Amino acid sequence: ESINFERIDVPFPHAEVLILCFSSNFYCLPRFVNWMANLKVLIIANHSMAAAVLSGLLPSGSLKSLRTVRLEKILLPIPCTLMEPFKGVQKLSMILCKVNEALEICPGSDIQIMFPDITELEVDYCDGLEKLPTAVCNIVNLQELSITNCPDLCELPEEIGRLSKLEVLRLSACTSLESLPDSFSKLRKLRFLDLFCCSHVKDLPNSIGKLHSLEKIDFRGCSANLPDTVINLEGLRDVICDEDVKTLWESVKTKSRRPRVHGCKDL
Repeated sequence: ESINFERIDVPFPHAEVLILCFSSNFYCLPRFVNWMANLKVLIIANHSMAAAVLSGLLPSGSLKSLRTVRLEKILLPIPCTLMEPFKGVQKLSMILCKVNEALEICPGSDIQIMFPDITELEVDYCDGLEKLPTAVCNIVNLQELSITNCPDLCELPEEIGRLSKLEVLRLSACTSLESLPDSFSKLRKLRFLDLFCCSHVKDLPNSIGKLHSLEKIDFRGCSANLPDTVINLEGLRDVICDEDVKTLWESVKTKSRRPRVHGCKDL
């Protein structure tokens, strides 16, 4: 016999993790979530073929301990009104979601407004995202940004240089991405750049040489030309690349060291 969780009002005051799995085109969050004052991780996973319309999103004031939100195969933006920002949430993941160009969570409320404190943003296998919204570049505390397996993404905004605290940038399998903006030079804390299978990126910007904190690059499946400024990557320690460009990277010697180059056969 199936259980209608929408009618369950039993509180779970000590629960810290809640995983809601369903298979439907429409889903209403159960009301008992409203009383989970210690909830830290909320995972909402739709296992149906199409993205689901989610309703029953609760006022953020009742989830003050929430730190991680993961949405799987959800239609965004979520229909909701009078929502308050989810302050305190540090990680937001959107997997297989149907998104709009603004990457809105609720109508008229972008990620920067709804999740002002996040340090980690993950967008994976999301169709419909052609350009990273400028609003994402206003999340001043963002340290890790993963936009992966998004075949429609073709452009990153110049405003990405505002992410002064960004340490990890993953762009793997964004096969329509054609270039990286010159404002990359402002990502002074960037340690890891993942360009795995970014097959349409033809050139790395000259400004990449200013990323003195960059330690590792995943260059597999990417044949972008290297600018002469790569010799200024003083912190570069490891490069992962295809065998046919291994010798190209092996010829790179920065002022302080020669980075370790790992071809596919070495992994």
